[in-house]
Amino acid sequence: RRRPLGTLPAQGQDEDRLLGSLTSLSPLALGDDARHLIEAGVDGIHVDIGDGHFVPFLTFGLTLISSLADSVEARIEVHLMVDDPEAWIAEVAKLRVARVWFHLEATRHPWRVASLIRGAGMQAGLAVNAVTPIAVLQTLGRAVDAVNLLGTDHDFRSGDPQLDGMIERVRAARAILGQAIRLEVDGGVDATNAAALVRAGADDLVVGRAICGRPDWTSAVQELRASIAAASNMRTRRGSRGESGST
Repeated sequence: RRRPLGTLPAQGQDEDRLLGSLTSLSPLALGDDARHLIEAGVDGIHVDIGDGHFVPFLTFGLTLISSLADSVEARIEVHLMVDDPEAWIAEVAKLRVARVWFHLEATRHPWRVASLIRGAGMQAGLAVNAVTPIAVLQTLGRAVDAVNLLGTDHDFRSGDPQLDGMIERVRAARAILGQAIRLEVDGGVDATNAAALVRAGADDLVVGRAICGRPDWTSAVQELRASIAAASNMRTRRGSRGESGST
């Protein structure tokens, strides 16, 4: 019998999370490396599905993701980096993932996409490219369960540095979204910026080479956790005093 995946906590009621990026793992050892990531202490796996059109690369097929979901005890979220995300939702729903990200830039009907994802029993996440103005969240941000700000441009290479201005984008997004919507940052996250991203308002961080590029993945996760825990505590204290975030 297929094991049901754990569900995500209600947004706004969970501690900050680290998610390991499947794209950063060796394609020859995805299952073993995904389990290694979970054992190292990440909270879940972030899976990019690239179609070679919306983004210039192909990544993982649905059969592979289904096998992954059966082999790891972890929360899995799927990032649809594809044209026409509506066409993918019914099949992705069969994978029993917790959250599905779709790109604002890939659809003319974002409200419909969000409704389809929720109707399939998953959380709807809105992904926003690094060049898209944050002001779009004033219209769409509260129509979804979570927002993902991409920190790098679309590229199959892993480990690219985060683009300038991400701290300010996170802070601006948090100001628009309030505290009820979870905010994720995906791309270029490492030990040099994780704490600042959390202080600015990020809840979840997708991490790739900053973990998988290290010889000891457990130590890398522990270092990141210590950094963001301190930043999260500072943000909580500041929020209780009604102050805004800063780097």
